Amino acid sequence: MLKNTYIYHDVAEIVNILPSLQEGKNDFTQQTGKFFYDPWEVLPQYKGTSLEELHNKLPRAGQMRAMVMHEGDCYSEHADIDDRYHLTIDAETSYLIDLDNDKMHPTLVNNTIYLMDGGTVHTAANFGHVPRTELVVRQLLNHNKLKDPVRLNLAVNY
Repeated sequence: MLKNTYIYHDVAEIVNILPSLQEGKNDFTQQTGKFFYDPWEVLPQYKGTSLEELHNKLPRAGQMRAMVMHEGDCYSEHADIDDRYHLTIDAETSYLIDLDNDKMHPTLVNNTIYLMDGGTVHTAANFGHVPRTELVVRQLLNHNKLKDPVRLNLAVNY
C-alpha cells in the first residue's frame, strides 16, 4: 500500500510557513482544470515557498493539503480513485492501515515522501497524544483515450 518514493523534503521548512491548521483538510493549491486530471497550482500566498518547491518535485502532483487528525480519532474505511503522496508533518503513534492486507504502516516524521495506493481499502488512525498532521498530495490520473469507440442507442421498452 505504501511505497518509499526516495523523494525527501525537510519538514521543518514546511512547519515554519504553515498557518494555524484546522482539524480536517487545509488546502494549499487550486484547480486549473479537471479535478483529477489537470495540474493544480499553489495558492498565491505559498508561491516561492517550500510548499511550492515540494509540489514541483512530485511527479503528476495534484491537490496538496494538510490533513489534521486529533488524538484518538480515525477515518472510516474507504478506497480512493487516485493514489496519494504522503509526508508526515507531525505525529506520535499514528498509522495508515491497509485493511485489505491487515497491515499497519506507521506515519513517521522522517522527511520521506511515500506514495500510497489509494485503491486499497484503508484508514488512518491517531493513537498518540498530539494531533497528527499529514501533507497529502493527489497524484493526477491519466486522461483516457478511447480506441475505436462504438456509438449505440438504447431504448427502453415498457
